[in-house]
Amino acid sequence: MIVHINHISQTKKGGKKSQLGELASLVTGSLVDLVEGGQLDARIAPSLRIHLDWIQYKTNFRDPVIVRRTTDASGKALALAEVAIDLRQCNAADLPLQLERAVKQITPNSAENDGRVYLDDYRPYRECMIWDFNRLFWRHLGEWEAASGRGFEAALPTGQSDANRPDAVNDSVVEFWDLLKGLEAKGQLPAEIPILEIGVGAGTRAAAFIDRFQEYDAANGTKYYDRLQFILGDYSPDTLARACVSLAGTKHTSSPRRSTRSIPTRRCRSTASR
Repeated sequence: MIVHINHISQTKKGGKKSQLGELASLVTGSLVDLVEGGQLDARIAPSLRIHLDWIQYKTNFRDPVIVRRTTDASGKALALAEVAIDLRQCNAADLPLQLERAVKQITPNSAENDGRVYLDDYRPYRECMIWDFNRLFWRHLGEWEAASGRGFEAALPTGQSDANRPDAVNDSVVEFWDLLKGLEAKGQLPAEIPILEIGVGAGTRAAAFIDRFQEYDAANGTKYYDRLQFILGDYSPDTLARACVSLAGTKHTSSPRRSTRSIPTRRCRSTASR
């Protein structure tokens, strides 16, 4: 079988190692035991894919271990299958049993009814009903925040989005500035510098990025800031409108302009020094 390691945690020198290695070893050991014990058909094992994931949010709607099947045009199950494992949710005590249940679903004689209630037929992810739930959440975000008494970011497991941490914003700014500097050295830097952010949330990261970029640009004397055109993009027009409202009063933005592209966007032009 093929094991895809989709996340590796870099341990700092002298720091405590994560459980990823131990859990990954437990996965492979348990699968070998299942083959030797006959629970996993040795004829199926070579076509089985194992994905070791680390989902960003520890509290999410995905089970720790899930089976993904392939089907033909008529919906009949084919031999190719995947077992996706979210190591962030897994614990060593339950993992062997969860894997055993998963491989039972892959065997040719497995029962079709797995005890689940399916809300919809299979369809491409872009057409999945989860987008309806997503739009509903963002459309009524104000009501949710009023009822809960806190902003949506405060409800995240860490109390904030990892993308909005000052160190993460600073790293992004430095990387982008280095890119611009390299383009300028080659004579390829355009007169107007566009930045596109897709998935804008409340606009917090956009504001933090522009603030830090202005500071970094001024410290290096490059004057890139005056040439920025920051474009906000989101699949939810309601989310986009909310972000633009929160940014409209900042020192960086002029009146946003709507775009007619398939992903709704609005443009915020840097105007602080003009």
